Amino acid sequence: MAAAESNPEVFTLQVRLADIYGDNGMISVVICRPGQAGVWNVDTWADELPRARTQGRNIVLREILQHARAAGAAS
Repeated sequence: MAAAESNPEVFTLQVRLADIYGDNGMISVVICRPGQAGVWNVDTWADELPRARTQGRNIVLREILQHARAAGAAS
């Protein structure tokens, strides 16, 4: 993860979850690498909690898409 974070071509995202039940800490890690023709390849997408897999995945996916579009990836 540290090598990916230091590479300016690689997009990394760490997601934390805090809710009314407490702070669950980091629940998801995403690493995307640029591919050919303006495409981002999802290298790693790790979720820690079952709730993160069901409720958080759409939020994380929207975040990835927003960053990919801002970086010039194809829609």
